[in-house]
Amino acid sequence: MTEILVNDQVQEMERVFHLQKKNQWKMKNTSAVERIELLGKLRTALELHREEIDEALFQDLGRQKNSAEVYMVIKELDYTIAHLEEWMSYEVHDHPTIPTAKYYVQYEPRGVVLLLGAWNFPLDLVFSPLVALLAAGNTAIVKANEVTPNCSAVIAMVIKHTFDEDVVACFEGGIEVAHALEQLPFDHIFFTGSPKVGKSVMEAASKNLTSVTLELGGRSPLVLDETANLQSVAQGVGICKTVNAGQICLAVNHIFAPRSKVDELVSAISAFLKASCYENEVYKPEKVGKIVDGRNFDRVTSYISDTLEKGASIVFGGNHDKSILSIEPTILTDVTLDSALVQNEIFAPVIPIVAYDDIQEVIDFINDGGKPLGLFIFSNNQLFVDHVINHISCGGITINGWAMHASTHELPFGGVNQSGMGSYHGVHGFKELSHARPIFKTY
Repeated sequence: MTEILVNDQVQEMERVFHLQKKNQWKMKNTSAVERIELLGKLRTALELHREEIDEALFQDLGRQKNSAEVYMVIKELDYTIAHLEEWMSYEVHDHPTIPTAKYYVQYEPRGVVLLLGAWNFPLDLVFSPLVALLAAGNTAIVKANEVTPNCSAVIAMVIKHTFDEDVVACFEGGIEVAHALEQLPFDHIFFTGSPKVGKSVMEAASKNLTSVTLELGGRSPLVLDETANLQSVAQGVGICKTVNAGQICLAVNHIFAPRSKVDELVSAISAFLKASCYENEVYKPEKVGKIVDGRNFDRVTSYISDTLEKGASIVFGGNHDKSILSIEPTILTDVTLDSALVQNEIFAPVIPIVAYDDIQEVIDFINDGGKPLGLFIFSNNQLFVDHVINHISCGGITINGWAMHASTHELPFGGVNQSGMGSYHGVHGFKELSHARPIFKTY
């Protein structure tokens, strides 16, 4: 019975894919006004279904109402709508040595794009890339993530009610649905998720020579020195580890702190956590949210156990309750570099602190582990900041703050090598989902 259902779905995928292949030329030749109209329809739909979205986020991730996730998409929509006409325009240049020649660059859409969403920010990580896809004039088939089934259903509903299926369509289901979609000869695949799955997506894309954008994770470290403002560190770490239960691709994975600053740092982070997620010294799980499922809960608690076995100590928090998928914000010190919390991406409200004596050892360790998605440097010593920046490769950097580089429309967001390829947000998304086509003309 399951096989028949999957075969029926494959036929439906192929039907929609061929509809979009036929429609891609119409989409390619849409004006800025027509594309803005499509984006406006999406904005209206998100506002209209805000209540259903909030409920789905609560059911899947324990998020409280009025989540910022829809706001993030609307912010991207508004910025794109305001600038799209400018992005689509081009300037014709006279050739410097051929008097009868002119040239220009035209950004044409890639065509039919497969958009594979992630579960940790299931609305934003579908609809924000979709903004760029539509702005560039593509059609899209979306695979919503099955790990957050309520959000998947809402995404499918919003897309069905907003777009014709030859422009945007959505398929729900498990991994087998994603694998079936990946076999189709898409012009581009946009994937957000883990490096492990990213390799599989890239392998599937290679069979059709399909280009890819891969937004992956990458154990983003925080590095501070003796001059760092520890209250700012505590605020940045506290926010990223308590929003969405720390299930954020750019969350601080682990902290490298001078040995002399560890105790003071623990006190600062502890104070922030107590003020934001406790009432009368009692932890309130609803203020943080839940781990997405039992498999991830077991993964994180096993990382904690491994790290404790290697000599670390819990100095704050440490409680967890699988019945409600809750992990209390937990700070660990005396953490070794070979511990599971440092070697793996945590995706939970767990904060390992690694004491260092020589910053070069920290730099060498980060570089040996692959290029992280983000790097956060806290210091008021410009020589220290410059040294770290110039000796570590990563997707992006925020100095004396957390993830500000990813929330600025004018800057590209994306990873490098192990943490991804390609970037988006603002004009960078428009260009990523376009082909820069040179055109040369003589008279």
